[in-house]
Amino acid sequence: MRDRLSKQRIALWRSFMPLVAILALAVAFGLPGCSDKPLDVNTSQEEISFFDLPFDDGAVAKKGLVATYRTEDFITVEEGGTIEISAHGAVFSFVIAPNSFPEDTRFTVAIYILEDTPEKTTVVYEFGPDGLVFSEPALLVLDANVVVPEGSKTIDFFYLNKNRWIYQGTYDRNADDQFVIDIHHFSRYGTE
Repeated sequence: MRDRLSKQRIALWRSFMPLVAILALAVAFGLPGCSDKPLDVNTSQEEISFFDLPFDDGAVAKKGLVATYRTEDFITVEEGGTIEISAHGAVFSFVIAPNSFPEDTRFTVAIYILEDTPEKTTVVYEFGPDGLVFSEPALLVLDANVVVPEGSKTIDFFYLNKNRWIYQGTYDRNADDQFVIDIHHFSRYGTE
C-alpha cells in the first residue's frame, strides 16, 4: 500500500512540474519587463572613433593610411632643439628644452595621417626612442588648419598605453592657429 501511495504522489508531482516550471519562467521573465519607462535603445549611427578601439600594429592599416611622414635628428642635451617635419602641407614642430633629457640622443618622429575628410582628421604621432622621459615637457606644435576641420577651435589628444588609447585632454587653438601640446615622455600619441 505504501508503495502504491508513493507512486501516486510521484505521478501527481510529475503532472504539476510543467505548471511550476511555466510559472517560474513567467515570473522570471515577466516581472522585469514591467515598467512605465520606455525601452532605451541606442539607434544613433554615430561612428566609433579610432581612439575608442584597441590598438595593435595592424590598426593603422585597418583604418586606412592616407600618408606617412618621418624624420630624425641628433639633439644634444646642452642645446636642446627643434625637430621640424613637413607633413600634409604644413610644418609640424617638436621642441625639446635644453637639459630636459639625460643624454645626447637621436630623436625620431613619424606622423601617420589616418583619416582626412572635411569632417575629421585623425593623426597618430610616434616618437623615439620609445620610453624617453623629459624632466621638462617637450612641445608638440601642430598647424591647426591641417589637423582639425575648418572652424574647429579644439583638438582631442590621446596617449597609447599598451593597446588602449587614453584621453589626455582637449587643447585650444592659439592665436597663431596652432595647437601646442606638452609631451612628458615618448610613446605613440594621437589627435582627432
